[in-house]
Amino acid sequence: METVLQWNSLALMAQDIPAGTRDTDTQLMARFQAGDLRAFETLFFRHSRPLVNFAYKFVRNREIAEELAQEIFLKVHDAAPSYRPEARFTT
Repeated sequence: METVLQWNSLALMAQDIPAGTRDTDTQLMARFQAGDLRAFETLFFRHSRPLVNFAYKFVRNREIAEELAQEIFLKVHDAAPSYRPEARFTT
């Protein structure tokens, strides 16, 4: 399964979806495990900005923080088959 997402800082800032209309992270991971690439994209856009901001606090370099976030999402992508719904996605 190949997923290609373009990293775009401006697009990350524009991803504000009302909370009541969103699938949970667990639902999105289940959909992604079933082959729904849009579910992974939704997770990516939902969590990219907070993840970059978190990493930035440690490295103090936006480009490095973005690279770290990309690496984390590659790991999430690769580990998706072993995701357990009882585990919190953000951990």
